[in-house]
Amino acid sequence: MKKTILLIIVLTLGVLTFSQGLYSWEHNINPALINTRRRSIFELNLTPDINIYQNLVKSSFIFDNLNKKEITIDLNDFYEGLNGNDFELSTDDYINTNFAINIFDLGLSVYANATVEAEAKVPNELLKLIVEGNEINKTYKGKGDLNSFSTAEVGAYLSYKYSDNLLGIKYGWFVPVLVSDKNSGYDYEFVTSNQTSSINASLNVEAPFYSVFNSSEIENLNVNTVFDRINSNRGQSIDIGYIRYADEEPWFGISVGNITLSPALANKGIKAVGNYTIDSTNLIFENKFEVKGDIKLEDIQNVNEKISKPLKLTGFYKQNLLIDWIPYIEYYPTLSRIDWGVFARGDLFVIPYSIGFENINKLWKVSIGTGINLHILELDLSVASVSTDITKILDLRGISAKVNLSLGF
Repeated sequence: MKKTILLIIVLTLGVLTFSQGLYSWEHNINPALINTRRRSIFELNLTPDINIYQNLVKSSFIFDNLNKKEITIDLNDFYEGLNGNDFELSTDDYINTNFAINIFDLGLSVYANATVEAEAKVPNELLKLIVEGNEINKTYKGKGDLNSFSTAEVGAYLSYKYSDNLLGIKYGWFVPVLVSDKNSGYDYEFVTSNQTSSINASLNVEAPFYSVFNSSEIENLNVNTVFDRINSNRGQSIDIGYIRYADEEPWFGISVGNITLSPALANKGIKAVGNYTIDSTNLIFENKFEVKGDIKLEDIQNVNEKISKPLKLTGFYKQNLLIDWIPYIEYYPTLSRIDWGVFARGDLFVIPYSIGFENINKLWKVSIGTGINLHILELDLSVASVSTDITKILDLRGISAKVNLSLGF
């Protein structure tokens, strides 16, 4: 009996310690990962990664009202949950595809990706005004932020493996799709008067963005237009990565990424312009309320902005202690920003699994993932909870979903 138990333990540890390491679709950490040779001849990867964060609605509210036909919203409850912070709504999305082939010790690849970073903030003072009301004969003014940094990129990759070392270089052309000006945002004003029994409120949006597309092209974006702008307005960058192997698996790597050889030219400007007003006079006797306004995109003339990618330095290390532990770090000198994380990965009876804990651009992220690997076909899915407050990381106010699909042999 003891021998049987011992055998089960050994077999269990065996399947748990089967090496997973880093995947080729994680080449944003180190470009050399594109050709880590999980499939010896060729590999096609597709990776959409969607991250959405908001700090207003509690997860308990979502789950409690999933099957209800009528939902009661308590603004006070939402507002108190902010704890005096501004309301934030942001998305950080990434989609990548690449095709890699291996010829003896050489690795070749072509790739394309798009990133969308967008953020909107509503000042806490405005939310307090909506929830708690206003003081008569007082004017309330404030500003809110609207930010975006979205790009598209295509490029090629070359690597060379010698002994247990791999050196990879990635060369890309990139263009800005929607990059916000530092003054992009909106302002509001709220005025009441007891002398005229009136309420007057206005919301003015003035959000300039730089791009290689005009407003009509943004609204009807297609692949042909994207490649046309890449040919004419592209910036150029390279990434250089080094990986050290052990037992045919990457265990250590460093890289320098986003080295801008020439900036992209954003020669088109787009301005989101909007004005909403609320006018109500003589409320006591007439009780009339009028709301007017709209928002539209306008083209800005004489734009000539040069856009560069933020330089980054990265490193990762893999240590096997029952399962694979993989900490990594990314440092952006020009942004004074450090991203980092750690993954725990293994197999549970041939089913791969992973657990991740990361801090990316001031957002805490805890993820779990699983998948299936038939060698010719590999599918990986991970979901995550995201928060700016580590103590609320499991509140599900922010969610993330990532799918990785690989084909090859």
